[in-house]
Amino acid sequence: MFRKCKIETWLDEIDIQHGDSWLKAIFEDGISKCDFVFVYISENSLKSSMVEKEIDASIIMQLKQNDIKLLPYVSDSEIRGLLRVDLQAIQMPVLDENNFDSTFPIIISNIWNHYYKQKISKIIREKDLEIENLELKMKMKKNEKEIVLADDKEFGVIFTRLNKDIKIEFSYSENSDDSIKKKK
Repeated sequence: MFRKCKIETWLDEIDIQHGDSWLKAIFEDGISKCDFVFVYISENSLKSSMVEKEIDASIIMQLKQNDIKLLPYVSDSEIRGLLRVDLQAIQMPVLDENNFDSTFPIIISNIWNHYYKQKISKIIREKDLEIENLELKMKMKKNEKEIVLADDKEFGVIFTRLNKDIKIEFSYSENSDDSIKKKK
């Protein structure tokens, strides 16, 4: 279902090669390289030591630190009461046959929402770095000599000189072409 929604998946049963270490594959090659970790906790998974390791408190903290979104769901509400206390404090909606059609779109929406927030944050960080680098490199030539901005006062003077208002008026008439007038 995720792939139909253009979401690449990593699934241990499919992506771990024959003879590979499960622990290495899951924790180094799988979870650490994902943007999201979807965990479905059922009565059977509660008995699995591997699932217990996958939702260990330290793993959950690592996910948070690496901006990997944890999307935990339970097969029924009684399962929540059987979880460790720290896991009971995490929002874990029920996902079952009765609500799958209404809940799955919410899961997809959460995934895409987080994905775009990550991308936007990354772009903002990159632009902030670009601005910082440009500010460091900002130089002006005056009389064939290079003047390097030394402090905020010099930057303020230059910014004031370059930061002039430009009035732009827009007008529209159905009888004539659009026109834009620029005034200083």
